[in-house]
Amino acid sequence: DWTFASKDSVFIAFKKSEPQNWPAHLCTLEQFHRHLMELKSICDNVDVKDLAYRRLELLEYKFRLHLALNEENEAGSTEGATGMHNRDFYHASKVDTHIHMAAGMTGRHLRAFVVDKLTNNRDDIVARDPGSGKVSTFAGVAKSLGVTENLTVDQLNVQADHTLFERFDNFNNKYNPMAQALLRTLLLKTDNYMNGRYFAELINQTFAEYAKDQYTFAENRVSIYGIKLTEWDKLAEWFDTHGMGSKHNKWLIQVPRVYKVFRGNNTISSFGQYIENIFKPLWDVSLEPHRYPRLHNFLEHVSGFDSVDNEATIDLPFSTVSPWQWTAVANPPYNYYMYHLWANIRT
Repeated sequence: DWTFASKDSVFIAFKKSEPQNWPAHLCTLEQFHRHLMELKSICDNVDVKDLAYRRLELLEYKFRLHLALNEENEAGSTEGATGMHNRDFYHASKVDTHIHMAAGMTGRHLRAFVVDKLTNNRDDIVARDPGSGKVSTFAGVAKSLGVTENLTVDQLNVQADHTLFERFDNFNNKYNPMAQALLRTLLLKTDNYMNGRYFAELINQTFAEYAKDQYTFAENRVSIYGIKLTEWDKLAEWFDTHGMGSKHNKWLIQVPRVYKVFRGNNTISSFGQYIENIFKPLWDVSLEPHRYPRLHNFLEHVSGFDSVDNEATIDLPFSTVSPWQWTAVANPPYNYYMYHLWANIRT
């Protein structure tokens, strides 16, 4: 029989009959720090920088030469690839644009969905005021936000440009239908009054578009924020309730590095709690899948983890303090995040 325990926010499995020992294959936070400093020292070496720059220049020139000599021939081969009976990469288009599922549909698709709901599902109860308890219909919410059947794609304003992929905070700020947080919550969230029903319908329609081409596949992101231990169960319930499995899509779990936000509003008390909220449920379901059948099924459709934030933020110096002692509102250093995510995925 096996069990698990957390040591400095790294979960480790061990037999109940044996003492808990740190795995030999896993470096400690202190060892990781030493390796990190060694790599930084190498990267800061003037000779290494010069060699790397020259190497990149050489590769760039070689690629330009390749294009100059072969671009026309390759273009002709691509056009004639339809007769090659799907035996090469021209027929294996993989849709992977490092994008969250909330931006996985086109603006035109989202517009058509909203207009359809206004036409055919006007009386859906979509929200409840937490203070008064008053409920709102989709038609009522649409009217209050100025949404009509004449809605245009330009009014929605959900075109995803390159700045959304480079800056996670830009994505949250800019990718709001009509710049309305309420509309985003209603249409593009799993955790709302409707338990993510509209979002699920949108995604299933998107997957149906994928299925029209048997060679189209995607890895769309859904978020786990590290706010509560129950996040995984709620996400798995949404996945199971709405039949979100598709052979054309594998899910990536996106972990936004927004500890500072939830520490700032006292939702969590330390970075250790943040890490535990993300990984403890995965150990629970791994050891006792019969107790969490929905989550066990959902994880069969998950292919990996992803972590995002504003990459331009000035990073703090690395720290070897225990995650449970990191109680400051400031975000931990990037590599501190990476170690604890990597170590828990590794174990």
